[in-house]
Amino acid sequence: MLSVEESKAKVKGPACQPKKFIPDPDEPEPKCVEDLARKYYKRSLAIDADVDKCARCWMLREYCFCPVIVDVGTDLSTRVEILLYMHFKELTKSRGSNSAKLLPLCCGAKRYVSGIVEQEDELLAYITPRLHRTCVLFPSPDALSISEFMNHAKAEQSDHKRASSELAPSTSVSEPVCVVILDGTWNSARALQRRIKTLAKDHGISIPSVKLTGSHRAHFGALRKKKESKDRVTTMAAVVHMLSEFGETQDIIDTLSQNYQHAMDAFEKQTKKSRYDASTELEDEGKPSNKKLRSLMWKARIQKVEGAEACQAESDQEETDQDSAAASQEAQQPGVSELMRSLNLSS
Repeated sequence: MLSVEESKAKVKGPACQPKKFIPDPDEPEPKCVEDLARKYYKRSLAIDADVDKCARCWMLREYCFCPVIVDVGTDLSTRVEILLYMHFKELTKSRGSNSAKLLPLCCGAKRYVSGIVEQEDELLAYITPRLHRTCVLFPSPDALSISEFMNHAKAEQSDHKRASSELAPSTSVSEPVCVVILDGTWNSARALQRRIKTLAKDHGISIPSVKLTGSHRAHFGALRKKKESKDRVTTMAAVVHMLSEFGETQDIIDTLSQNYQHAMDAFEKQTKKSRYDASTELEDEGKPSNKKLRSLMWKARIQKVEGAEACQAESDQEETDQDSAAASQEAQQPGVSELMRSLNLSS
């Protein structure tokens, strides 16, 4: 007979250990972030090839707002240069509600996708000679305010010009500030901030972070209605607020705000189309709308439950009737004792 210790050892043996998960060879799991990013990037190229959607604003052709967008990139390039660092999931997820897609359209921003090694190398190669005037927009604990960064950038730019003047004649045009904009959800943006810091460290450089002051969700509105902190604004709204703190003219701020409003209006119309107008078209074709389908499904469910209850009640009634019939039949038939008594009397 096994002891308690031997029984426990037998229970914890290899036979009771969970089996290892074996992935499907037809769809192998990505081994790293780069593989997953490449998968999303290829999928986005296939989506861009869809003839029913605009590859620039990522909306249905019917709701494309590209013709009404005013490009202010030429005016911005003399003061602020925007570099868009986008999380790869934004390429395929919630494309209609993505606000950063406006930056290449109206701000002349260059887009770089995280996890795509060639694009990240290109981003760092572009940043490195402009490091003295480059920052990342993210509210990290060590982030500087816009005014603090401008003072820091002016000092760095003066030292850079003083050092470069010995090799080349200085120009009178002031160099624009390069701002790396992180696009993604809040968790994705934090991952982007960590990734670009790590990549910069691997290249032997350091990029300071800057933060906004007083930005509020109610000032700009939101395309994605989620229960988040009120100080978290969309990417486009953050850029508008940032440019305002950098001292851009009110005309540019108003133009970008109008562009953002055009995107919000188009997205709202497209959302209503998918939710309500499609149901109206089905009604015009003689088909039930989504609302009616839900009502019919609910009625069918109720009828099914009521039908099951009715069948059960009918079955119970039949059993009751059968029992009562059998009881009455037994009552009408003479009992065994009565038969024996009648047999004795007759004998």
